[in-house]
Amino acid sequence: MNFLKDFFFMFVRSFLYKKAARSIRKKGVLAYLRALQVLRKSLAGSVLLFVFLQLMVVGFTGSIVVGIFLIPQDLEVRLWILFGVFGAFFLLPFMILLFIFSERVWYRLSGAEKMVADLRE
Repeated sequence: MNFLKDFFFMFVRSFLYKKAARSIRKKGVLAYLRALQVLRKSLAGSVLLFVFLQLMVVGFTGSIVVGIFLIPQDLEVRLWILFGVFGAFFLLPFMILLFIFSERVWYRLSGAEKMVADLRE
């Protein structure tokens, strides 16, 4: 009699486990689809923002070039001014990117430096 009781409980437990696993799998797929939708929308927004920023940079650069060429100087002086301005346009963001992506900066700002110091104590 105990054998039938154990077999019945094992069968019910197996059925409930399969049902719970199926439910968890469904919830996981729904969460994945929601995350995928958020990622798709944020990627579209990022591309749109990038395009508008590029348009702003092109407009800014064009206005600087036109402004420099409107200065009443000879061509060589205007070209040296443009060279300096565009060199600064390259170097300033380059230096900022080097600083932002520096491993030392991330190590300090993320709190990892404090965690390592706490481990050493």
